[in-house]
Amino acid sequence: MRFLVTRPQPECGRTARKIRALGHEADEMPLLEQTVTIPDRLDLQAISALAVTSARIAPILAGHNQFPALRTLSVYAVGDRTANALRQAGWPHVISAAGAVDDLVDLIAGRHRDGSILYVAAGDRAGDLEKALSDRDIECHVCEAYRMIKLTRLDDAIEKRLQMGAYAGILVFSRRTAEAFADIVRSFKWRTRASNLPVYAISSQAGEPLRGMANLEVADEPTEDAVLRAALSIP
Repeated sequence: MRFLVTRPQPECGRTARKIRALGHEADEMPLLEQTVTIPDRLDLQAISALAVTSARIAPILAGHNQFPALRTLSVYAVGDRTANALRQAGWPHVISAAGAVDDLVDLIAGRHRDGSILYVAAGDRAGDLEKALSDRDIECHVCEAYRMIKLTRLDDAIEKRLQMGAYAGILVFSRRTAEAFADIVRSFKWRTRASNLPVYAISSQAGEPLRGMANLEVADEPTEDAVLRAALSIP
């Protein structure tokens, strides 16, 4: 069976390799591309800790010219994957909320004592960490580190395979990816056939933009493994 993986790199390649290792074919077509937007100079004077909700932030900060100063700050990370990425990038003091944004707010509120939080974030993000912290009387400044830019067209070979119904499944891991794919599908001359496209989404929220436009199935939990289980019919 052949699958189309639509998530950004490097995650796209990782998922595709897992599919190939299970004996199937996988095409990589990231529908979002990362553009780094972090300022060259950050005001760290009143900052006592960082808040991070994406593992993508780790290499961006590690390559920043203020890295020596940044790595002296404690970091509150939304989950273990993000925390591990920061540790590997050189941060010695990382605390994981092991959950979602609400869990991160609770973690910071329970541990933070003084100074301001610098929330290093994506341009488009779910949740409102800065407002939630402000409601807890914790000062939080937001620094945009990157944006994910939507692609507006597919590779010709991949579009031809879609038109021919060559894919056993299209794998979607975020709402913005689904939005990008939905925009592309609307441009297809053969759009009416798209309703038969089998799409496997990591969550209902991620798949929502494709509801009614494709044959949508949502994984039973929001993990990569669950998406693969659904797509490959693995028990």
